[in-house]
Amino acid sequence: MTLVAGIVCADGLVLCSDTELTGNTQKGNRAKIFTIGHCHEDCLIAIGVAGDYDFGKAAIQYMGPVFGEPEAPSLENMRSALSDAVTDVYTNHIYPNKLNQRDIYLMAAMWRQGEGVSLIKTSETALIHVERYEAIGTGGELAEYILKRMYADDMRLDQAVALAIHVLREVKERGQGVGGETHISVISNDGRLFEVLPEQVAEYEASMCGLDTIWQQTFYHCFDLTRSDAQYKKGCEVIGRYLKRLRGPMVKAEVKRRNGSPTIPFDQDEVVRAEDAPIEEADRPIPQRSKRGRKRQPPSPE
Repeated sequence: MTLVAGIVCADGLVLCSDTELTGNTQKGNRAKIFTIGHCHEDCLIAIGVAGDYDFGKAAIQYMGPVFGEPEAPSLENMRSALSDAVTDVYTNHIYPNKLNQRDIYLMAAMWRQGEGVSLIKTSETALIHVERYEAIGTGGELAEYILKRMYADDMRLDQAVALAIHVLREVKERGQGVGGETHISVISNDGRLFEVLPEQVAEYEASMCGLDTIWQQTFYHCFDLTRSDAQYKKGCEVIGRYLKRLRGPMVKAEVKRRNGSPTIPFDQDEVVRAEDAPIEEADRPIPQRSKRGRKRQPPSPE
């Protein structure tokens, strides 16, 4: 049981997965995203596996020879190698034993110097080009629902990473046979590959818990017609300060990942000021009542 999702954005591709594997008698955790093509500087491919884990890995291994050539393969050659690999696995291993109902689903993020990036998913032996986003595995339907609501054609890699973390978090919480850690691989349009650090994933997930509560309060604040315009404006300002505080830890995690890169697209000083700025008790949003009558407080800014 697995979820693998791919997101196409303006400056690259994001591939994400959970790590939970469910066997006949127990569960375990294994990496489900594999990268090949390290022997060439001009190409690379990251592949996520859903369905039968061993057959999926076998298909990836069958692709190895295409990267053993002196010249880096083109995107078309990589797609052909992927097609040949899944066809080989299905023809020799799955179709002869179809009563076992074992299938593989692959999501491949490819890059080739001079050609750019390409996202491909497989359905049995067919290859399908993905233009925006796609999800495969047991949690795929719920992931597709979330992606459909939140995807934007002009989104950047940093936003797509946040969306990927959000999708995995939501699906894992709803018991879709998806669990374990969140693994994310990113390929930029210029061929840079990096993995999102576990601590960065943790910071994003913690902030997203706060966003859930703020979203609820924002929704009811917007439709509370008993408040004056002045009260409404003040409430919006308070919510804005909470959002800045939630953004702070994510910015720090991103700064650590980029190792002080000057290209970070946000004002670090502003984030620090927002974290240090006190919020008066009288300015806090009015707590909502839960179903049991207890007050539900806004997330702690600490």
